[in-house]
Order: sequence, then C-alpha cells, then structure tokens
Amino acid sequence: MSQSQHEKRVDERLLCLVDLAAEKKHNINFRSILKMMESGVTLEDINRRKTPDDIWPNFVTRRKVKSFLYNMTPQEMDSLQGMTSLYHLVLIDGGVTEHVVKSILIPARIRFVDLDGMTFEEFTERVGGASKLSVYKRVMFAREAYIRRHKGLLVDQPDESSDENHAKAMDGKDDEGSVTTPVKHIDGRLLCLADFAVEKGHNVSFRLLARMMESGVTLEAINRRKVQKEIWPNQTIRKSIKALLADLNPQEIASLDDMTSLYHLVLAEGGMSEYIVKNILIPSRIRFKDLGGMSYETFKRLTGGVERSSVYKRVMCAYESYVGHERRVGDSKVVKSSGRNIPPDCPGDNHGEKREIPLMGHGGKTGDRIDLKTIVRRLISVYDQMEEEDSYRSWYDAAGMTAKEVMRGLRRLEKLKYISISNFDVIKRFRSLDEFMGTMEEGQGKLFLKKRLRGMSAAEIAKEQGKSRQRISQVLDEVLAEIPITHIKETRRTIDIFREYAVDQEFFTEVLLEKKETFHLLKLKCKKERIWDGVKKSKSDCLNQLLPDQRIRYLQAESLFEDENGDVVKMTKRNLMKKYFFMHGRDADSTKNHHVRYSEFLDEELHGKKSVIEEYRISLHNFESTIAESSYCIHSYDQKVRYFEVDRIVEEKANLEKLFMLPEGIYSTSFVYETNESYFRSLDIKDHHELHNVLKRMLDLDFIKIRRIPEFAIGVADKIEWFTRLIKKLSPITLDAFINHLEQNFGLHGPSTRTRVLTDLPEYVTPERKLIHASAKPATIHKNFLKRILVDDIYIAQDLIDGFPVLKSSGNIYLNKKMLKSVGYVLSGGFIVREEIGSGECYYRNLLMGNQYFVLDESPLLKTRSFRKTISELQSGLDLLQIGRNHYMNISVLEKIGIAKSDLIDFQKIVSRSFSDERYFTVKNIHERVPHKILELGFDDIFYERLCRAHEGIRYIPSATGDIFYRGEHVRNLTDFVRDCIIDGMSVDELLSFVTQEFGISLDPNKTIEKIRMTGAHYVPETRRIHFDKRDFFEQLYAGVEIK
Repeated sequence: MSQSQHEKRVDERLLCLVDLAAEKKHNINFRSILKMMESGVTLEDINRRKTPDDIWPNFVTRRKVKSFLYNMTPQEMDSLQGMTSLYHLVLIDGGVTEHVVKSILIPARIRFVDLDGMTFEEFTERVGGASKLSVYKRVMFAREAYIRRHKGLLVDQPDESSDENHAKAMDGKDDEGSVTTPVKHIDGRLLCLADFAVEKGHNVSFRLLARMMESGVTLEAINRRKVQKEIWPNQTIRKSIKALLADLNPQEIASLDDMTSLYHLVLAEGGMSEYIVKNILIPSRIRFKDLGGMSYETFKRLTGGVERSSVYKRVMCAYESYVGHERRVGDSKVVKSSGRNIPPDCPGDNHGEKREIPLMGHGGKTGDRIDLKTIVRRLISVYDQMEEEDSYRSWYDAAGMTAKEVMRGLRRLEKLKYISISNFDVIKRFRSLDEFMGTMEEGQGKLFLKKRLRGMSAAEIAKEQGKSRQRISQVLDEVLAEIPITHIKETRRTIDIFREYAVDQEFFTEVLLEKKETFHLLKLKCKKERIWDGVKKSKSDCLNQLLPDQRIRYLQAESLFEDENGDVVKMTKRNLMKKYFFMHGRDADSTKNHHVRYSEFLDEELHGKKSVIEEYRISLHNFESTIAESSYCIHSYDQKVRYFEVDRIVEEKANLEKLFMLPEGIYSTSFVYETNESYFRSLDIKDHHELHNVLKRMLDLDFIKIRRIPEFAIGVADKIEWFTRLIKKLSPITLDAFINHLEQNFGLHGPSTRTRVLTDLPEYVTPERKLIHASAKPATIHKNFLKRILVDDIYIAQDLIDGFPVLKSSGNIYLNKKMLKSVGYVLSGGFIVREEIGSGECYYRNLLMGNQYFVLDESPLLKTRSFRKTISELQSGLDLLQIGRNHYMNISVLEKIGIAKSDLIDFQKIVSRSFSDERYFTVKNIHERVPHKILELGFDDIFYERLCRAHEGIRYIPSATGDIFYRGEHVRNLTDFVRDCIIDGMSVDELLSFVTQEFGISLDPNKTIEKIRMTGAHYVPETRRIHFDKRDFFEQLYAGVEIK
C-alpha cells in the first residue's frame, strides 16, 4: 500500500461488495468502489440512512450501491467481515485482468477462499468444462503474489525454469524475492497532448494516450530521439504523437507542466462524452482551468452564442465531480501495469515471419486437440470484447486457449478479413453488412439469414420452407455466431444506442437512416443479453449520443424541439411562439409584423419541412390570442408587443409595491412611470403602457384595481362617483382648473377627462363652465321619459336617437350613464342594453345559444358588426353550427346523439392531414377520401364547409356552388384555382366538365372565361380553347385564314 493508504483506515469490505454484487447481477463499478475505499470511506459510512454526497464518486454509483445494500440479508452483510475480494487479483502488480474476475471466476461461483489448493481439474469443472490452463495459471499466480504481499507467507516457485522466469518478471521480484518493480507514477502531461492534438488538427486517440499514461510512460520517454518500441500501443499512435511533438514549440511543451487535460472529464466516473470535449470545448479554446467559476453566459459566448444549457450543466457537473474527487484522494499515486506483458509460457524472443505475431505457448502441436474451425469460432466469440487495436496478450487472455492455438486462429481470421496483424498488435477490420453477406457461402444459412433480416420470424420461415422452427433457429444460431457485431460497419456504429436505449425499427430507419436489416441483426445478436438495472433507458435519453442531423430527425419524429433554454420539450404552437419571441421578438412591433417573422422562424426552426410547418402554423387571430394569454409577452404603446422576462418583476415586487402606495383615487400609470422612469427602465419597462400591463398581468397587488389602459384605481370603485366627490370637495371650481388638478395629481388625460365630465355629469356644469355641487338624483321628468320609451332588452343607440327628436337635441342629458342606470340600462359599444345583460355581445350570445336552433331574419339588430363577430366566434369554437343558409344549430343537439365537440375537432384534423400537399378539395372529395362518422350525419354540404372553414390550417375560396379548400401558406382566389386546373390546349367546356367531375361544383362559363384571361392564358373564342403559348394561340386564331 502507498503511504496515503496507510494513513487512512482502508475498509476492504467495500471491495467485497463488488464480488457479491456481480454474483447477484448488480452492476457496480469496482474502480469507483476502489476510489472510495482508498479515500477512507467505510461500509458503515455508506450504509447509513443519510450519507454525505461528497463520499460518492458520482450519483450512479450511489444509486446502485444503495439499491444493492437494500437487498442484502443480515447474513450476507456479516459475511463481508471475513471475506477477501477476488478483485485483489486485479489490483496486485502483474495480476489478472478484470475480465477474468468478472466474466469467469464470479459467474462460476468461485470465491477467493476457494482458490486455496484448487487443482486445474477442479478449476476446469467449476468454469464450465472449457480448457483454461493459461487462465488457471495466472489466477493461481496472482493469488500467491497477493498472499506473499499481504500475509508474508513463503510460497515455493514452480519447477520449470520458463515458468519461474516468467513469474519473476510478472511479480517484479529478483532471485532473492525482494521487490524490484518501481511504482509507476502517472504523467498527466501525456493526456494533455490529446487536447493539443485537437487544436492543431492531429488525429491522436486520447484513449491510447490514457493507456500509455496508466502504464507509466512519461513525456520524457516518448520525446527522446530514440524511443523504446514496447512503450507504444501500435505504430499508428507512435507516428501520430511524433508528428504532434514536432509541431509543438518549446513554450507549448513547457505549458504541459501546469496543464490539466479536458479529457479527465471523459475518463472520470459519470463523466461526459468525448464528443463534447473534441467538438465543443477545445475548438472554442476553452482550457480546463477556464472552467473554474465559469458562468453560463460566458460558456455560451465562447461556444458560439448557441443555446447549450444542457451541455453546460454536464460539463460543470463533470468538472465539479473531478475536482471534488481530486481533493478527497489528494496526492495518492496509482500503480498500474503496462498491459503489454507477454502471456505465460511465451519465450519473449521467439518471433515469426513478417506481419506474423510472435509464436507463443507450448512447443507441441495443438491441432490434434482442437480443430481450426473451433479455434476460429472461439476467437469470433470474443471478437466484440476486444479493442479496435489490441495486443496479442489481450486476445490470448480472452480466448482461454494455448498461444499456438490463438496464433493459428488469428492467422485464419486475417485471411477471412476479420482482422489484420501488425507486429504485436491485432487490428480489427470492418465490412458493411452487404459486403459480409457477399462473402458467405450460398446455402440455407445465408437464405434464412436474409429472410430473418427482412423481418420474417423463425416460425414464418419454417412455414415457408417446410422445416421445423427448431431447425431454422439452429441454422440461424450457427450463422449468427460467425458475425461479430463490431465487425459490421452498420452494427458497430449503432450497437451502443441499441444496447442502452429502447429504440425500434422506425428509429433506425427514420432517425439513424440505417437499413432495417441492421436493426434486425442487432436484435438477433443482442436478444440474449441481460440489461443492467432490468430495463433499457427510454429512447428520449439518447439525444446526446446522436449526431446533429440525427438529432433533428429524432426531434421531428417525436414532435419535440429544443426550447429557448436548450431543453428538449414537446413541440406545441405555444412553445414555438415562446422561443420565437425569446430569440427574435425582443423589439416592440405590431402583432402582424411579428406574425410574418414567426412564419419565417418556423421555416428555419423546422428545417423547411412543409408538412410540419403547416401543422404548426398559426392564424393571425390565434397568434394574437396566444400573446394575450402568455406571460412572456408585454404590450407596449400603439398596440405593439415584445418579449419580456417576468422573473425580474417578481423579484422586485416589494419595491414596486411601495411605489404604488398612493392616496385614494384613479391614476394613470404615466403619473408613476414619469416619476420613477430610470428605475422602471432598469426593469426593462419602457413606457407607461407597459407598466399598466405589468400591473394587470404580473404584479397582482391586492389594493389596486386595474381599469382600462392606462388607468388604475386605489380605493375607488366607480369613476363618476369619484368625480362627484371631488367636485363636492373642490367646488366652486372652473372646469379647466378641475381638469388641471386631475392631470397634476393623478396623471389623467385632460381631453378624455373633459369629455367624460361633460357627458356623464352635465348637471354639475354651469353655462360659465364652472363645476358646482348639485343634486345627485336625475330629473324625474327625464327619468319618466326614458322609462316610457325603453321597454326592450336592447336598442341600437343611433336608431333610438334617430327615432326621438328630443334625444337628438339633448342626448347628453338623457343618454348619459347615470341617467340610463337610474332606469336599469347601460350604454355599451353603441348599444343601450338592460343592466343585467351588460353588453351587446352578451345579448347576442344568449340569443344564439338560448335555443337548439336559430334562424336569421331581417332585423337591424342582426346586421350589426357585433352580431357578426359573435356568431363567428361561436362557429370557430364549434358551439354553433351552420346547417343551412340562414339556419344554425346548437352543439347540444349533436351531444344528445353521442357526437361531442372532440369528434368535430378530430374530423377537422383528419381532413387537414388527408389534403396536406396543397391540392384543392371540396366536400365531394372529403366524402370520397375521409372515413368519419361525422359524414354519416347526412347534413347539407354547408355544414361540412363551415366545419372546414373553422379550422385554422384550412383556407378556402368561396364559389356560388360550394367552397374550394386548400392547404397552403399563401392566400388564393378563384383565378388561381382556374389557372391550376388548366391544361394547355384544353377547351373551356373540358375545363368546366373537369371541375364538375373532380370537385362536384359548377362554374359560370362567362366568369370562367374572364378568369382565364386574368391568369395570363390565351382564349380563342372560335375554338373555345385555352393556350399558354402565344404562338399556339395565333395558330388557332387564324387557322384557315389566308394571309396576303
């Protein structure tokens, strides 16, 4: 142990947890547990109900360990006390690989105590009967080395000199048994070379650099003029690093001493992806030291101004995790083996011919014991476990065969183009699925595989081929055993996503743009794999693993998009509008102009995909309605709107509330704004109209009552009553002085106030334009007159004035609000309405919805703009349905027969989707193409036409015999329709016939000819034909005429 380990209490029970976890199929990373153990964490620390966050390397380890501890019995917990972990055989210098412990010993239920005196025959039986002599030797040797180091026992060395020499080399001891292998210190400067490589455009694998660093290689070792060959993983990395070092100047090399590599954030447990370091951080010239205290705004600016909040969170989380771990571990050194030792039984100076691996193992022949086909199958079975460039030793360790067998098998794999061999390295080769299938022998295996990859089940193939399902599966298993996943290009690049996430065939073909055969091959190869934690992750979690184009396709396929914060959210019109205003709507402008720019934003945000753009396009009316309901928009002066951040207002609520602590009265927001303009501008409130909207929608102050812009009231319910009290208090006073008083003390607009006083309080104004306090009761004679003439629920004010001369001459006396209120009426929007009804819109709504059916008549009240607006709103909301020219029906009629409003909306959506390619269609086409129960109701065409008109995504062209509908961005008219129906050379009669047969409507021949001429086409009256080409037109026009 190192000195730092002696100083801390090392609880080896933690490492034993990993053995038990692997036995019980829990995936706990032993190196994470090792870090915790070395930093002094104990079993009691992690088994408390509440554990400090800083003892865990990452959240994943915490969750998995807690889950495992919860499932442990008291007996299993007690057994940890006297247990020794098999992973000590990995940690011992020259020990076995993690693969041997995790994939051979623990699945065989072999504990450390079982290894004492275990014979090779017993070992073979426990691990499944396979001959693993080399594995057995390495396991037993590692156990003896561990016992010698930790218990001081003397163990006799093997008799054979070759094994003895090898054991000494592996254990790092001389002939006297003393330790000679020096502790290898990690030189972090090597990993920093990977950062420089990206900056300078060199292709250097950071993982190979990490492997060299962990094996004890230093910067000085690789920067010598002559470098030992054995320190390089392969020749490719050697050439790449040598080229990079030649490209670095002395200052850059010197800077490595104080530099920390960004790739530490990838290697750390729970770290981020290599893609972020290589393609975002380093190209943005961000170094590791820059991350300390970096704000999101700085990160966003350095990485190009793009919204990357999720990336920022992952980077900073990895940075904090790494820095926190370094503080806990301190300066403890890590002892690593190079991983390039020659396997047991291997004479180190025994080399074969050019491009051959060294001849390792026993001198005798092994072909008599295992045939070449079996050897190749065994090597293929471990193919996917190996690195792209791996040492012979690694293949030898994984295969569990003798050195000569491994050598024969690798030579055969090279001929079969699975691998290539360069010196001591085995390099994987890759082929496309089609290329691999092309090399397969013709026969049942290839035939069955082709059908299986097309999506047929084994049962379907068996039925088609007249064979048993078991036979089909047997043949397929034999064929699939010869196809390593990491050998096929398509599966190699998609296996990680398939294994970790619950993706389907559609995801592969639509998002990854892979063939369905790739998906089915992965499904066949991975169907027996066990997924850690029981289930795969949701496919939505794989977003960060996708390339930019794949990410776009996935988001569109799932109706998702990245919002203004960079978070993935459901794609809705409201969310899209919010992002538009956040990015492009910060300057106040009219809603019409914003609506135009929003359409341009949709084209960019949805990558020009017309069908998706049409689905999320929004009408100007609905655009305005959404703005009115939103919290992220604010209305400015002159009916303009812009983006506004409400959070700042919420934070300042206490200070804002103090500014509105005013005496009782009705105020204009300009009074408060102009007094505190600099403060309001600091909150991004640019005028008093915006301040009024802040009061109305964001502040919610109990003592303020919001009135029509720009007014608000404090302690006042009625403006006229307040005026009356002020007049009583200030009288006698001139009208001008009264208006000036209201302007100076309350900020009220002078001309508006003057009009209000003269209209609603004429009895207080003398002929000299002075205000005096008079009786508040209306004159009885005037009141009785109004009672006599007002008997109905509603009147058009102007019609009433026109009908009575006295109202024309003295209307302000009779038709002011106070007088009307005294007789139970109100003046609202040009109507005089009973007070309990309130407004013209309310009267019309009650009139239209009060009965099941409604018929229009010639009443002047039904010809007003207010009536047309009300009936249009009810139809748009599907509360009122038109069933005839002047006949309307309440939605309640349909609800009684089981047709809900949702059914009508569903009908609208289906029609919109069915005709989404900008074609024209009519009710006739809807009946032909759309199967829906609404069409079975048997209403006239006008019912279905009005339903289509009510859908914001469907536009229409009215005609005398029926509406013509279309989907599209631009408005069209009947001329456009005629132009689009014309075929060059056709006659007008053929055009009219085509329109009738195709769309079920009739066009007037004379009007149609007029529209043809408006399209720019040429019409020949003599032949009644239509031509686009002027020459054809003249040929037809002067046909048979002799030109002199």
